[in-house]
Amino acid sequence: MASSVDEMEQALGVPDESSFLDFINMLDNVCLKKIFLYLSPGDRLNAEKVCKRWRAVSKVSWNNLKRLNFTKSDTYSTDFDKLPDIYKNIQSIAKILRRCGRYLRVLKLGKPCHYTMLPFVTKYCENLGRLNVCLSPAGNNISSISQIKSLTHFCLERMSNNSDSAVFRILPCETLRGLHLITGECRYDYNIDGERSHLPDNYEYYLRNLKNLTSITIRSFHLDDAMETIINQNANVDSLSLADCTISGTFFITALTNLQYLNLQNVLAVDNSFLDPLSRTCRKLVHLVLAFCSRIDDNGVMHLWRLPELKVLSLDSMCLITDGSLIGLRTLRELSCEHCRGIRNGEVITLLRIAPDLRVLNLIGTGITRDVLFETHEVTKRRANGLSLKMFVDTSVTANWIANNDSPLLIVETPDDARHPRRPRGERVYDDDDDYNSSYEFQYEYGSDSESNEDEDTSDSDD
Repeated sequence: MASSVDEMEQALGVPDESSFLDFINMLDNVCLKKIFLYLSPGDRLNAEKVCKRWRAVSKVSWNNLKRLNFTKSDTYSTDFDKLPDIYKNIQSIAKILRRCGRYLRVLKLGKPCHYTMLPFVTKYCENLGRLNVCLSPAGNNISSISQIKSLTHFCLERMSNNSDSAVFRILPCETLRGLHLITGECRYDYNIDGERSHLPDNYEYYLRNLKNLTSITIRSFHLDDAMETIINQNANVDSLSLADCTISGTFFITALTNLQYLNLQNVLAVDNSFLDPLSRTCRKLVHLVLAFCSRIDDNGVMHLWRLPELKVLSLDSMCLITDGSLIGLRTLRELSCEHCRGIRNGEVITLLRIAPDLRVLNLIGTGITRDVLFETHEVTKRRANGLSLKMFVDTSVTANWIANNDSPLLIVETPDDARHPRRPRGERVYDDDDDYNSSYEFQYEYGSDSESNEDEDTSDSDD
């Protein structure tokens, strides 16, 4: 029987096992390294287990990794999520950082890492430009970060009222360009003006020396006059986010003439009187987020007509505005008025006619009717610039509409469309049970590959 099978295989041209060539091991180390450069971090660790030669080559095949995100996320896939389960632990992450740390420029560090790991990070990631620390308890034992001389952007998440202001002492005042401070609170409903965390006591003593920032994020804090002064002394700031903050007294952005991006989502202190000087000072503003700023009405939005470069505007859940405030926003490319019940057909149709560059228009939860779709259909058919317009409207507005749409430049979507899932009112930032072990002290466990006695020779790793 066996001989008949062999004869059949020969007749079909099936090669004998002995005739197979081991092509992968015929490659020299340079070619093998180029192949390893295409592997994920987890697969590179697996390659080290194949044989001694692969282990040696794999160790010098990390120079193309410039950014890593070792945090858990429910909304998108991170580098941590892509790791095989066997490597989803602090020791495996440390091994990866030991391999590629010198090449990294951007690193985001969260669970399962521990804040006592930071000295190890600063030792092996000495060329980082951006570092995001998302660890509990935020602000403790991070003085080693001062050793990263190339650091230009620093983000500290999970801050609380117990954070120590001395955390800011380590910041490189001359070279730092981006500062991002975010609390560890949960936000479920942006309409509730709950109490926010306060920045650490005497924080202004350290931050007042930061005068070269170009990007600032302060998320879910209570802001005072000292922070207003610190923000305004950085005249080169082009990106500012104060989302979900509370403000005591008056707060004005009077010196940021280079500002291009501004996020004031759910900053309830923002009103018409804030937008008037803003529109006079920040003439370069391109992207503005005012969602949930419920004290702004049509008069406030009209101040934005002065901004000649404004391209993206979010007015979601602003109950006091109507479509009458939109007719002066002819430079817009993206506009979102979701859940603004005062928005109706009239001036929305006017805006569609006078804003030829408008590409995205979100009118979900507004008072528009199907007439807007008919007008948009005709407007896009006449567009000479060839730009398509994507509109988001309620399902009731699209009744009997799809069959009438023959404009190739009009795309209409609803909340029921899989491509536009309904977003939550707020976002849950962290898990409630996200505890940490205060007695844990990170120590790197050297493996059986004699890492404790070697400093990998990667002199040729950039070839």
